[in-house]
Amino acid sequence: FYATTNNLSSASNANYCVERFIPIRAVVTCLPAWFRFAQCLRRYRDTREVFPHFANAAKYATSFFVVTFTSLYHIHSTDHQTATENPFLYFWITASLISSCYAYTWDIKLDWGLFDAKAGYNKFLREEVVYSSNWFYYFAIVEDLILRFGWVLSISLIEMDYIHADIMVTI
Repeated sequence: FYATTNNLSSASNANYCVERFIPIRAVVTCLPAWFRFAQCLRRYRDTREVFPHFANAAKYATSFFVVTFTSLYHIHSTDHQTATENPFLYFWITASLISSCYAYTWDIKLDWGLFDAKAGYNKFLREEVVYSSNWFYYFAIVEDLILRFGWVLSISLIEMDYIHADIMVTI
């Protein structure tokens, strides 16, 4: 943007990078999930344990579909008059739903041990916890649910033009 604009004070196309470089944004967005995906595959190769390593890799792989369909939705958004006419909206919602459910279930069952039968003193949590108060974990479980499914709010607010997409992504 800065390289193509001669007079920065009169720049009229502030969304230049956002609209033009969607594929690059998609690649950059996938990098953290890709690194964890590769780590999980490496652990699977070293141990040959399908669970948890291969299953964990599959969790990170679901985010690739979310990013892909999000990018395709934005690329083809100008082809359709309304968002509901864009077929990639429905792929995006489906991929986001699957990814969010998979990741949230993984978090509460495997990371926090919710409803672990061997929890002992830590009701509904795994046996070994780091923090002295269990309320930190219960708060994190609820917060994780809200953050994992935050895309539902972003779709509804963005499509009804209540909030700009980049602000919602930042939040």
